[in-house]
Amino acid sequence: MKEHVDLMISGATLVTVNPKRHIIKDGAVAVHDGRIVSAGKSKDLDAKYASKKTIDGKGKVVLPGIFDSHVHLGSSLVKGLIYGEPIPLGLTYMPFGEALDEEGTRIATLLSCIDRLKNGVTYIGDVGSKHPDTVAAALGETGMKGTVSFGMRDKEIPGFPYSRPLPPGQTLEKALRDSRGFHGRWEGTFNRRIRAAYSTNIWSTSDELYKETKKAADDSGAVINDHLDQHRYEIEYAIRTWKERPVEHLDGLGVLGPNFNAHHMVFVADREIPIVKERGVSVCHCPRAALNSHGIAKFPLFNALGINCILGTDMRISDVFELTRLASYVFHGISGLYYYDPLVLPAESLIEMITVNAARAFGVEEETGSIEAGKKADLTIIDFNKPHLTPSFDVAAELTRYVYGSDVETVIIDGKIVMEDRVIKTLDESEILAEAKRIGEEVYEETKDRMSKTVPVNRWKVI
Repeated sequence: MKEHVDLMISGATLVTVNPKRHIIKDGAVAVHDGRIVSAGKSKDLDAKYASKKTIDGKGKVVLPGIFDSHVHLGSSLVKGLIYGEPIPLGLTYMPFGEALDEEGTRIATLLSCIDRLKNGVTYIGDVGSKHPDTVAAALGETGMKGTVSFGMRDKEIPGFPYSRPLPPGQTLEKALRDSRGFHGRWEGTFNRRIRAAYSTNIWSTSDELYKETKKAADDSGAVINDHLDQHRYEIEYAIRTWKERPVEHLDGLGVLGPNFNAHHMVFVADREIPIVKERGVSVCHCPRAALNSHGIAKFPLFNALGINCILGTDMRISDVFELTRLASYVFHGISGLYYYDPLVLPAESLIEMITVNAARAFGVEEETGSIEAGKKADLTIIDFNKPHLTPSFDVAAELTRYVYGSDVETVIIDGKIVMEDRVIKTLDESEILAEAKRIGEEVYEETKDRMSKTVPVNRWKVI
């Protein structure tokens, strides 16, 4: 007699990213009570399980749920205003972002989530947004998973392009008190789909607050997300202030470790890289953001050295598959991928960066990031029955070279189908798009005179 399960996917190619990195052709996944019961050959699972619903996997590829490890969920309405803007692009998006109220932030968060769901993302790393409580609540509403960061601020630097004036009464003690409250309100909510984290950076976080944040993160099992070695202003400030580079300074404070995620790392010095590796820091590369405004990171070197590498969109592009292309092609173009070494940044590593590596960075590797029995059923199903994906001889290469987010057909989170045949089941997409357009236009009119005019909007006349 067959065992009954809630869901089966049968006849697909499974890219499991399990410890043995198996790719299973004509494979099946059995799901019950939100978890993967078994993954293996279709003939074996079809004979063992009977399901309430079966998804025909013929011509489909199933990945573990995809991570977008660097997002500012509350900032999606500003995209388009920062195209081609040189540093400090904060002069453009900060006036717009600061003008968003809680409802504007909620709609921006939902818009960001729709965008990423349609590109196969199941887990979002929000690394800092205004109104973080609103962001956490909206993210939970979507059915997605994610880590939402609380910004740790007790410092401002006059004249520093990214530094903002502190609100009245904002102190180290208040930052700690507010962050503890945020963590208490949101950690493990929505059936443990939402996690709470901390966001730091050297232009808003004092040395003492860094150390207190590290203690809080260690005590609560949370992660710290830090924009680090991102731009030259930060490097100049660190050397002028401490006579050492940002990574060296943070290492001296004792805050680096496996629960510390360093984002961007574009201007990292050679002498900082061994510190990152020795401390077990994860590094998040945002290829499109780097190319748009920062520069070329030493990302292949990080990966080749065994540093845990992950990928993020940073608002500018929501297709994580496009990120894998950019992360590879740029380095092929500028350096022959470190002098024609195909092992420096192979397709398999890029897939790990958006699955199991990211799960490790956010401390959820025991629950998600691979297709294995016992893990949560977070799955992304891609339709390979497309002209640009036929025929396919190397699935890993195809995923990182030719797949687009629009090829994603179905997204499953905790065993629930959140998107099916590209229709999102948890949100009213048309309503959110209409609200995003309305709010975005209102805020633009309110803030356009305060934005940087380095690159004018609409250089061609709009009639």
